[in-house]
Amino acid sequence: MPGLRVAVDVTPLLGVQAGVAQCVRHLLDALPEVAPDVEPVPFALSRRARHRLADLPAGTRALSLPAGVALRAWSRVDRPSPRALLDGVDVVHGTNFVVPPVDRPTTVTVPKFAAGLVG
Repeated sequence: MPGLRVAVDVTPLLGVQAGVAQCVRHLLDALPEVAPDVEPVPFALSRRARHRLADLPAGTRALSLPAGVALRAWSRVDRPSPRALLDGVDVVHGTNFVVPPVDRPTTVTVPKFAAGLVG
């Protein structure tokens, strides 16, 4: 039986390596040992990631347009389609509040410091 393919948003790895970035890094480092049947599929919600793939996990898929444009569009409609970015995955994990509009299960991580600010 093939493993579960989980798309993991690695966009936080493009910024300062603290907080969310550390969580993402530790998650990716730990998965092979704690969940060998899970195959992480890294993706970045950033066009600039295409120019910094060496700074991201191997095989990272990057958005083809600026993140701000995509996020504003996704808040209104499910276009542009993230299909190519997330093709072939079973679950999508948004590591920093955002998950593209997809037709499969999703999970979102809300950092504790941000959770304390919400209601």
